[in-house]
Amino acid sequence: MGAQVVSEIGDWFYTLAIYNLLLQLTGRAGSVAFGAGPPGSASDADRPTAGVVNDRLRRKHVMIASDIGRMLIVLCMLLIRSKEKVWLVYPLLMAETLLVRFL
Repeated sequence: MGAQVVSEIGDWFYTLAIYNLLLQLTGRAGSVAFGAGPPGSASDADRPTAGVVNDRLRRKHVMIASDIGRMLIVLCMLLIRSKEKVWLVYPLLMAETLLVRFL
């Protein structure tokens, strides 16, 4: 239970950092809303795929691979420092959201 609380707090700070980055680089609240997307937008389309993968492979390996992928995606977000590169946030957020479904 304690690990879940720490994980949720980390996710909250990550979300705040992304929203702050979008707001600072674009100066528009609409970019933050677009980055948030509708709740569960990626969950319905990829849930069957995640289920098949988790059924056929060892769950531990899937979770580790998913976490490593998410780590690399978040590290890529550190490269976004200008308004010209802000568009990269959106595909990275989608990829990170898709990988969360494998946990």
